[in-house]
Amino acid sequence: MSGLKKLGKETNLQNQGASIQLHDGRWMPVVAFGTFYPFTFPGDSQANPGHCAGTKHGTEKSFIDDVRVATKMALDLGYRHVDGAFLYSSETGVGQAFREKFADGTLKREDLFYTSKLWNTFHQPHLVRPALEKTLSFLQMDYVDLYLIHMPMSFKPAEELFPKNEDGTCAFDQPDLLQTWQAAGGKGKVGGRWK
Repeated sequence: MSGLKKLGKETNLQNQGASIQLHDGRWMPVVAFGTFYPFTFPGDSQANPGHCAGTKHGTEKSFIDDVRVATKMALDLGYRHVDGAFLYSSETGVGQAFREKFADGTLKREDLFYTSKLWNTFHQPHLVRPALEKTLSFLQMDYVDLYLIHMPMSFKPAEELFPKNEDGTCAFDQPDLLQTWQAAGGKGKVGGRWK
């Protein structure tokens, strides 16, 4: 299959899974360790149909440590592609795991492929760069390898992950998603990476 190869010595990665070549020539492992941790929202849709949850981005220390430990275990098992997102509140723990592996000499930054995602409250084009900077700050890294729009459904800009209208329904926004995509794929991208 064109654009698909086996990882190994030629990429200096430990895992032996497949990777795919991206349009800019870089290789991305097709199997990733996902850092989403299931959580429930107060007033979720099952308890209150038609209403939107209002959870804020989490920073609980025990959760961050759980993510750190799980990510380190995944790296020890050979994962080299890690998938995260602002929504997951896991990027601080992921970044800690990466830095520990860098510090002990097990891995270098170029050995890893990190994917993050732009959350729905940051779809206004002028908010894309600040959102990326938040992600980089949580990770304490200089760049991410892939930055996706989490989903093509926009919420009004807010501190809450799921902002609500006065009646409790989700506060949707209608930015031009082509402009959002251009801001995510253009302004921050340097040499195939988002910095």
